[in-house]
Amino acid sequence: MGISKEYAAALFALAAESGDEDRINEGLIFVRGVFKKTPELFSFLSSPGIRKDERLRVLAGAFEEEIPEYVTSFLCLLCERREIDYLFEIIEEFFKLYKQSRNRAHALIYSATELTSDEKARLIAKLEQTSGKKVDAEYIIDAGLLGGITVEMDGTVIDGSLRHNLETMKEVMIS
Repeated sequence: MGISKEYAAALFALAAESGDEDRINEGLIFVRGVFKKTPELFSFLSSPGIRKDERLRVLAGAFEEEIPEYVTSFLCLLCERREIDYLFEIIEEFFKLYKQSRNRAHALIYSATELTSDEKARLIAKLEQTSGKKVDAEYIIDAGLLGGITVEMDGTVIDGSLRHNLETMKEVMIS
């Protein structure tokens, strides 16, 4: 098991033991958002030239009472061990464990144009029926698609794009 999975598993075990899975998940979402919006803060925390006590002081101040104490302690541990660079991978692994525990899946849905509310509802219903999980969807407009949709969910890609269908037809016609 890689270091990111080990940390995520340990944090999730702590969250489950304390019954704080939801709060810790929300805290990690908040932390990820802050670091994506202010990459210089993340760079500061991962800089080997900055003293540990200084990094920990800035970290504590950055998230003062915004996140659960377990998340703050976890971030401090990563800083102390100079393993904060693994944070985004750890968060993604934690999210996977969290979703599995809640029988949830995350789907990235790519379409050439914006889907209507009805199309979204029908697609989600079909994905939930097929997977047996509650599906959280993220919709992405991909102008490179000629039409149709492509879905990435739980490591599986469902390619219903027009381009894919045309390529499949071409292969059948050439064979």
